[in-house]
Amino acid sequence: MLNGKLVVLAAILQACCIWPGVVEAQERHAVAETLFARGQTLSARGEMKAAKSVFKETLHAEKNYAYDRWRNRLDAGDDVALLRFPRTYLLNKEFNDLGLIYIRHGEPDEWTTTVAADQRNMSWRYHRRGELPDMTFHFYRHPPEQNWRLTPTLDLALLADRADWGPEYYQLLNEENPGMQFAQRSRLAEESQASVETALATDRHTWDKKISPLAMPSYTATFRGENEKTILEVYYGLPIYEIMDKTPAGIAEIRIEKGLALHDMAWNVVDEQTREVAIPRGKQPLNKDELFLDALRAAAPPDSYRVAIHSRPQNADLLGDKHFEVKLPDYSARRLALSDIVLAFTIAPEIKESKFVKNGLQIVPNPTRVFSLAKPVSVYFEIYHLQLDQNGETRFSVEYTLSRINAPKVLGMFGGAKKTSITVRADRQGNATFAPEFIALDVSNLEAGDYALIVGVRDEATGATATKENQLRLY
Repeated sequence: MLNGKLVVLAAILQACCIWPGVVEAQERHAVAETLFARGQTLSARGEMKAAKSVFKETLHAEKNYAYDRWRNRLDAGDDVALLRFPRTYLLNKEFNDLGLIYIRHGEPDEWTTTVAADQRNMSWRYHRRGELPDMTFHFYRHPPEQNWRLTPTLDLALLADRADWGPEYYQLLNEENPGMQFAQRSRLAEESQASVETALATDRHTWDKKISPLAMPSYTATFRGENEKTILEVYYGLPIYEIMDKTPAGIAEIRIEKGLALHDMAWNVVDEQTREVAIPRGKQPLNKDELFLDALRAAAPPDSYRVAIHSRPQNADLLGDKHFEVKLPDYSARRLALSDIVLAFTIAPEIKESKFVKNGLQIVPNPTRVFSLAKPVSVYFEIYHLQLDQNGETRFSVEYTLSRINAPKVLGMFGGAKKTSITVRADRQGNATFAPEFIALDVSNLEAGDYALIVGVRDEATGATATKENQLRLY
């Protein structure tokens, strides 16, 4: 008979909607058994501690949020299909929507309900934690009992108990103009959609009291590799002040275990790596925001993958880990293509090899993607498959456009107003089909806020174009 824990894990995998294609019970049990057999190596080792939390939350969900009956589209709580769910959401046959959110994110930080004559309702709210944003969920309970379904908005009669959840609730509650009411409800629906998309693609672990979550800001970039593979690089930072502060004073060297696990979408292992990095204790950092910068790398054929990374200081009760999905593009095809954009603190020539040196340049990534207006933003990317002309040369143009996202439309009365976008263009010549490109963008005349950086390249020999985008914040 299948071990009880495997049954629970099988339910977790199904309820969390993380295994498209694994539908039959026998297949689910095989997957569960494989994952347990991997023990400490599962998802970069940090997964096992998280799994204990997930087991606990799943058992709670089985007791309180079980629902294995027919789900009618008419009682979905979303009459006009404003909410969008991943296809794997349909695999869930064990829990209601309350259970799906609970298993991934645990107890809400706030909840409220309004007793109404014709329906039962519930609202959950999760506060920002690490890189996970604030999330708000609304549910209606439909017949039969326990058929709780996510809904994008609430009836006006239910808003009184949510009025202190944000100005949008209070404004809608007190708005008399039908047009403004519609606009406000649309904003609430957009907020719900963003929360649902985030919730079903992430999870926040609830750790034992002894273990504290370690912040781990990060982002990824992909590049062309050898043998038609694609290189995945994960840039991340660790709060070194916090690590040193929680490491016993007598330890002269901070040792941190770091790891990466790469699985395909069927949970087959593609790459697993665990290494240690040593940091001399030295003098305590003066800046509490100082980060220890590092990178993890893996190479795999172009496809979609599941990625898990972790960092664990050996002598501090801290653990940072992240789980996400990534699609590795195919850079081997003979057409103009750009790597992802690296946003860096600095870029400078360097002949010695190190973890941040690429094509003769030392590129120090900024894992937070948050930059000061007082310093340039350094940008690096690579161009593949430029066309050589009959003289063995290439001609191409590069354009960088940095534009503020959702910039307020304010008419300035004076000429000294800050800008909300800049564009820099350059013409290039070379003698190879490959070209590394970098620039330091002067952002001193821009407003503070969130920005989208779009890099475009045009091959003058063929007229082919390619673009890539990244986002950053200026303060």
